Amino acid sequence: MDTRYCGFLWKDRPEDDIFVDIIYCIVLDVKWCIPDAVWLETQFERPQKEDDPFIVETTLNYAELQQQRFWKMLLIKSPPVVGIKAGGRYLITVKVYSDESKKELLCVHRQLIANNFPVNKLTKKTARDIMRADFGLL
Repeated sequence: MDTRYCGFLWKDRPEDDIFVDIIYCIVLDVKWCIPDAVWLETQFERPQKEDDPFIVETTLNYAELQQQRFWKMLLIKSPPVVGIKAGGRYLITVKVYSDESKKELLCVHRQLIANNFPVNKLTKKTARDIMRADFGLL
């Protein structure tokens, strides 16, 4: 596996008029997968509880991934993250197991991610300003 992208994204909070949720995101280019279907456990470091990471688990079927029309990569997102520090560095760990029992670990992929946001909370206005300035969107 190779990391194609990792970073922090934001997700709208319809119930909140001011803030958006900040989430981790990692996009992996899966080079091979033996056996064809494996179990992934992705750990996202939790800034306020370093010993208790967010864990996202999913099945990866390599054949299905290769049949995707445009993007043959795997996107994994965390739940909303609280307490990110400006300039902080956080670890994402993806463990690949042969199946859901997690008895046979096939490989581990680690990626360090830096928070470039100047704040640990992001307002909807700031998110719109970033999209406009960086991407010409909105």
